[in-house]
Amino acid sequence: MADSGVKGPLLIIDASSRRVWAGLDNGGTLTWRSDEREATLSVFELCAEVFDASQLRVEKLEGIAFCRGPGSMLGNRVAAMCIKSWRGAGLIKDIPIYGFSSLDIGIRLAALKTPDSSFSALIDARRDSWFRLTNRRNAEIEIISNDDLGTEKTEVFSFNQFPTWTQTSRSIRLIDYQPELVFENPEKADFLSLTDSIEPLALRSAEYKKWTPRLDINSVQIRK
Repeated sequence: MADSGVKGPLLIIDASSRRVWAGLDNGGTLTWRSDEREATLSVFELCAEVFDASQLRVEKLEGIAFCRGPGSMLGNRVAAMCIKSWRGAGLIKDIPIYGFSSLDIGIRLAALKTPDSSFSALIDARRDSWFRLTNRRNAEIEIISNDDLGTEKTEVFSFNQFPTWTQTSRSIRLIDYQPELVFENPEKADFLSLTDSIEPLALRSAEYKKWTPRLDINSVQIRK
């Protein structure tokens, strides 16, 4: 484990994309399992598989890292629910919980393809917009419009395992989303943040279409 304050055994859960990942770093030995079934069917099973393969029990964990998004809201909620259920059952107590974002992973995967240039990583945010993270130092996730994406000057990456709804003329380089490649890097722990909130990222407030009931008097038929 890197000298960053993150200690193992560390369980890693990433259910933000179409492929769910569970990994276990046990003293530098990494075990990974993944599945394309939806998170409700696969998260607990994948965690059980990495525990069995590592001959470890959940009670022996010294930390858990989970992806908080953006991406599949269902997947991110199931990952959080998994951790909460272990805590509620008393299987884990005061161990540190770390959060990371799918774009933390994405920007590092993109760096493996173009290590010496400026670039950004994107995930579709719907509503004609995108979640974006640039490779600038200390950059934060932002939401950009499809129009702003069209004026982007640097190389842009996105990921095969995330759905796309927004149509754009901007050239986007698609690569595979593979969190295990990032966590095998000695610098893997630099994007993990201790969190007290075992919840998905709230990058945009919920918006609801307002509707006011109205009665059209002219359309009402009175029967005698």
